[in-house]
Amino acid sequence: MKASLKSLLKFYRVRTKNLY
Repeated sequence: MKASLKSLLKFYRVRTKNLY
């Protein structure tokens, strides 16, 4: 579960970076 959360966080971060 932790690994999945980390992956999700990375994906979210990339999304925010793309948005900015």
